[in-house]
Amino acid sequence: MVQYMKVVAPLKLLPTPEQADILKRTLEASNAACHSISQAARETRTFGKYALPQLTYRYVREQFDRSAQVTVRCLANVSIPTALSDGSSAGSCRRIPKRLMSMHHCL
Repeated sequence: MVQYMKVVAPLKLLPTPEQADILKRTLEASNAACHSISQAARETRTFGKYALPQLTYRYVREQFDRSAQVTVRCLANVSIPTALSDGSSAGSCRRIPKRLMSMHHCL
């Protein structure tokens, strides 16, 4: 049996001005995608773990030109906080860790 060790190394990004601009545009596009998902969730009152991605996944991928991984992360960042801020029931709040209760929906 092969065993692996996970190594985490902290590092500081030192981008060139051109790379910094690309990073900034990437984050802005991802934030716009989060905002779009949040709007769609509120307008349709769709907050479910499976329903929200079905509603918005393809649109976000095409409209914002985001990769699958970034789209999934945007959906994850939006789904719980959007449901909570829209007045979800206390029963569903009990299952959500306190650290997530105060999160904002964007990156």
